[in-house]
Order: sequence, then structure tokens, then C-alpha cells
Amino acid sequence: MYRYLIVLVIGLTMSSCSQAGSLPATEFPVMEGAVSGKWSEGGYSYLVDAPLAEVEAFYIESLTPDGWEYIGLGEGLGGIFLSFTRELQYLAISARKSELEAYTRINIQLQDISDAYP
Repeated sequence: MYRYLIVLVIGLTMSSCSQAGSLPATEFPVMEGAVSGKWSEGGYSYLVDAPLAEVEAFYIESLTPDGWEYIGLGEGLGGIFLSFTRELQYLAISARKSELEAYTRINIQLQDISDAYP
């Protein structure tokens, strides 16, 4: 039912962390029908033809059984921002539907926050 993306992110840290660290290979769900997936310095992004409410439900339902604690939802600028934590990792997922694009852009960022907790 789901396609999965194996994510290996190295050296992403929060601005309050003093050193970059390696993050383990982690499996994250990608919504069915995803197109134009690409890596950038900030993580992974892709496009999907889905409303924001469906994106929110998909990630909550997909990540919480794997031990990710859902912190909350932020809204603004025509999009949503989902926050999750697990152990000493922070996962941020943003989704925005552009008026010019038929698709919703999903951005996934994983950060190691272990340096923030001495």
C-alpha cells in the first residue's frame, strides 16, 4: 500500500547544536502517487496530488506505530508543519499546496538533537 524511502541523512543539526553528527539510515513513508522526489541539503522533498488534511493523516498514521511521537501541527502561509520526535531525533514534515501547482509539495527533514541534551 505504501512506498517507502530509505533516508540516510548525515550532518543535519538544529541551530542550537554545537556539532554535526551522523544520523542512522531510517525508513520513512512516501505517499502513494508521489512524483519528482529529490534530495537537497535540507532533506528530501516530493510532490503528491493530495489535500493537506490527507497528508497530515497519512504521516500521523504511518509514523506513530514506528515509535515517533507526534508533537503537533502548525499552520500558516497556505501550508502545514508536522513535528515528531523519537529518542534524540526530530522529524519535521512540511506540506504546502501552491495555487500555481496542482500538487502538494512535501518536505521531510530529520535532525539529530542529541547535542541539545548534554
